[in-house]
Amino acid sequence: MDIALKACKSIQVESFGFDPASKTLAVKFKNGGLYHYTGVDEDTHKAMCCCESVGKFLGSRVKGKFGFKKIGDKK
Repeated sequence: MDIALKACKSIQVESFGFDPASKTLAVKFKNGGLYHYTGVDEDTHKAMCCCESVGKFLGSRVKGKFGFKKIGDKK
């Protein structure tokens, strides 16, 4: 699944995107890792779009709360 990614200002995260049909949040980290988090609701994605810190948001609202799959290391 190819999800369009949008760059963001973050120390850890390079870009992220969301596919509402599959409820998948795609996150590309600056170290090159690309992850798909599954079962993410649109409200969580919207909150991530306007949060102060994408890295902190991921840590508190996404990681450990949604399933994920590492898609690859794409630099």
